[in-house]
Amino acid sequence: MQAQIAVAESNLQSGDYEKGYRILNQVAATNPGSSKTMLALGNAYFADGAYLKARSFYQKALALGEHRQGTLGIARVQIAERDFQGANSTLSPLLKRHSTDYEALNMKGVIYDAQGQHDQAQAIYRQILLQKPDDAKAMNNLALSLMLSGQFEAAEVVETELYHSNKDDPRVRQNLALIMHLRGNEKQASALTEGYLTTSQKKHNFNSLSILK
Repeated sequence: MQAQIAVAESNLQSGDYEKGYRILNQVAATNPGSSKTMLALGNAYFADGAYLKARSFYQKALALGEHRQGTLGIARVQIAERDFQGANSTLSPLLKRHSTDYEALNMKGVIYDAQGQHDQAQAIYRQILLQKPDDAKAMNNLALSLMLSGQFEAAEVVETELYHSNKDDPRVRQNLALIMHLRGNEKQASALTEGYLTTSQKKHNFNSLSILK
């Protein structure tokens, strides 16, 4: 199943939507009772920006017993659609049951950042990092939040530290390049991404960043 979904994702990234969607539809039809399949399909559609389909499959995963991941998926879609109130409502019950759910807390931080409340967002990311210093998502989000609040030097320090342990992560590489560019280090920024990121990866990463605008 995972191999089929990977092929479909590759087709979608290359623009062959007909073939990609056909494979995903076949996977859904042959695995209707699998919560893991529904989650994987939700993730595939989310990565492609097909949020209506992504939400549908996350809801199916939730109905099949994947409570946490299904809930997080729905919240992820709501954030992408800028439905921040809805995302908060979705995440609140999850955080009441598990106050240290780091993925849900990261999403709360992103919601604050997207609404321009960077101090509150940074407090959440720092809270996560106090308890889990190697949380890459919190470090990345903290660096972006510092960037958005105009603290470019501090942002570069955080993202550079993350980059040194995640040089194979295209999003980290691109975010560091973006921060460097904003600080006026265009050559370093260009060298970081040259030959490492595909056009589709750059597009996906910039779409993710656009939520925060």
